[in-house]
Amino acid sequence: MAEVTELEKLKARLGISDDKQDANLKVLLEEAEEDALNYCNRDEVIDGMRSSIRKMAYLAYQMDGKEHITAKSEGGRSESYKDSDGLPSSIKSSLNRYRLGKVKKL
Repeated sequence: MAEVTELEKLKARLGISDDKQDANLKVLLEEAEEDALNYCNRDEVIDGMRSSIRKMAYLAYQMDGKEHITAKSEGGRSESYKDSDGLPSSIKSSLNRYRLGKVKKL
């Protein structure tokens, strides 16, 4: 049985069954991976980071065109997506275990 790719997992979560948006979804996954690596101060993705990367890509897809909105209230329902550095706090907390400290030379 073939291994399920990150793209296929993201498409399943988004409910997308065709391949018309594959190029866009690949870019979102790449950008999410880069953001996660930058946040964690790493050069390579650790397996445990992958679900957070998919969540970041999912949110980016859902927020397409609304990137600068940090809070939204509609019909009595309120949502906040981003923290001050651009990552939702729930994703930051799951990535924190993979963060490497930075060493500065004095």
